[in-house]
Amino acid sequence: MTDSKIKIGGFAELCRTSKDTLYLYDEAGLLKPRLVDPATRYRYYSADQFFEFDLINVLKAGGSSLKEIKGYLENLSPEGLNTLLSHKTGELQTRIMALKRQLAMLSQIKELNDHIAQLAFNKMEVVECRAQRFALKPCSVSLLADYMELSKSMAEFINEHNTDDTPLGFPMGLIADAKTVRSGKFTAYALFARRLDEGQGSEIFKAGRYLRCALKGRTEDHEKELARIFAYMDEHKLRPAGPLFSLDLLSWLQLRGHSTFATEYLIELE
Repeated sequence: MTDSKIKIGGFAELCRTSKDTLYLYDEAGLLKPRLVDPATRYRYYSADQFFEFDLINVLKAGGSSLKEIKGYLENLSPEGLNTLLSHKTGELQTRIMALKRQLAMLSQIKELNDHIAQLAFNKMEVVECRAQRFALKPCSVSLLADYMELSKSMAEFINEHNTDDTPLGFPMGLIADAKTVRSGKFTAYALFARRLDEGQGSEIFKAGRYLRCALKGRTEDHEKELARIFAYMDEHKLRPAGPLFSLDLLSWLQLRGHSTFATEYLIELE
């Protein structure tokens, strides 16, 4: 036995792993000790095996099972390694893109949740809003639809975009003609949702002054609130310059009711 041999504990420390991981790899036919002392059963590794351990970890992090990795390494050549790494690079890039989208989704949900926390419900406010871009889908969903119906429409909208690799995030909701809603007809003409790759989509939400009112309630409460919005506009001589936006305020998280939902209504003003 020479000084080049490292006991399993020392090799685990060198690789920044545990002895249990090395035992697991050995049982899987990977990274076997260079020597097992027949008398003491001590396992000894050599320092150059660090690089094999590192490759196993990279492949494992890339989604390969230990059985798959064993197959790769048993038949590995310089040419085969290049092919394998090119393939795994592509897989990792796909996973990185998926993780970036998940991160963007979490960021958008947090941003919306923070926005909800500072909203004054049941209060009319004239506010300045920034321009935002959204993906659109024509629809004929009522602003006062059962929340389950809206959820189904939004889920279908999201799934359509997931298949064409342009995933959607938050906020999302409905767009209706303000004059039509004022007349008592509540059918929206489009669904909208922010793209996860912000900056893409149609700039349907323009920078400017908006009348805002947020409400948590049942269908009849929302119908009354919409009437109150237009009465408030008449009283304060406010004229609409664009459509009415109905933004869902994470009703699925806050209220969890079939007929109770939380909405932020926004109307662009002249």
